[in-house]
Amino acid sequence: MAGQVAGLFPFLFISIEAVFELSTLQFSDDTSYWRQNSYYIAFQNHRAGFILSGDNIHVDGYNSGGINGNGDVWYDEDKGKSTEGRPMPFVLWNITDSSVDNFFVKQPQFWAINIMNGTNLSFENITSSAVSNNAPAGSNWVQNADGFNTMDAHNITLKNFLYQGGDDCVAIKPRSFDITIDGITCEGGNGIAIGSLGQYLEDNSVENVTINNAKMVRSGFPMRWCVYIKTWMGDLVPQTSYESEGQPRGGGWGKVRNLLFSNFELVGVERGPYITQDNGGNAENKGTSKMEISDITFRGFTGTLSSTIAPGYYQAAIGAVCDAYDPSEISTRPEHSAPFPIPSIFKGYPRLHISIQKKT
Repeated sequence: MAGQVAGLFPFLFISIEAVFELSTLQFSDDTSYWRQNSYYIAFQNHRAGFILSGDNIHVDGYNSGGINGNGDVWYDEDKGKSTEGRPMPFVLWNITDSSVDNFFVKQPQFWAINIMNGTNLSFENITSSAVSNNAPAGSNWVQNADGFNTMDAHNITLKNFLYQGGDDCVAIKPRSFDITIDGITCEGGNGIAIGSLGQYLEDNSVENVTINNAKMVRSGFPMRWCVYIKTWMGDLVPQTSYESEGQPRGGGWGKVRNLLFSNFELVGVERGPYITQDNGGNAENKGTSKMEISDITFRGFTGTLSSTIAPGYYQAAIGAVCDAYDPSEISTRPEHSAPFPIPSIFKGYPRLHISIQKKT
């Protein structure tokens, strides 16, 4: 299957028990067309340009097939902003018992791979590359070009994943359960994101996530985090961005629990593991998050940080339950300072069981 997507409608493939080999599917460069004709997605007021839906669908790119989103025309238009109507090039929506192997998404217009309402899915040998050819040196024109996203997802596995870009390498979004990721490399961007969670007045839980054998590398783009958990404030807070459609957001609830991050190698990352519960608001609403965080483990982190910011900076929600946060065995240290002690901000939270060890 090969060709350019430029017809009257975005591409929607619905099937039961299908197996197909994919060569290269390339989006046209008509940004006006795609802004006006892509499928509407209510979550954060986004769009989809290609949707795969059904049961027992198996895609194999044989290491040469995938999707080219023609992203440069979008990056050049937005120049580092994120505007309404940029379509996701590969959305798996209402899909079960399916797989994608040996596949790439390059130059994605927006989030590269997005699972929405998927169960029993496996991905192996996947590459996502979002690199602008025209951005000035030091500029990030590929914001909101995440690599691999899950939402309303159950029993998802991802093995051997490479991301190059300036945003989230992997983003685990609301109602993601039993997610297993092993063997990933993130070159630039924000690293692994759990969230954001709590933007809408609904359950936003994320449970049973294991991410093992990951390498976070500053390469071309800054590497801002390795792993971070971000939840919204618990109050409805006025918003102006198109992603909230100008409506007040926040106040969502749920549990973030049983998350294990193990065997991470950090190369010039700005921050170590990081948790914040103050997304989407201002000083008046700090400490109101309704997301309960518990049983979070960071194990076997080694490497260097490019700043003196200690790992594990935490903004606690007064009303939330934050328990058993255990970054034991973390051995990162800043490149430009001596090994650091336990950050003082943790000392007010004895229930978090912090243990940060210097690099040996």
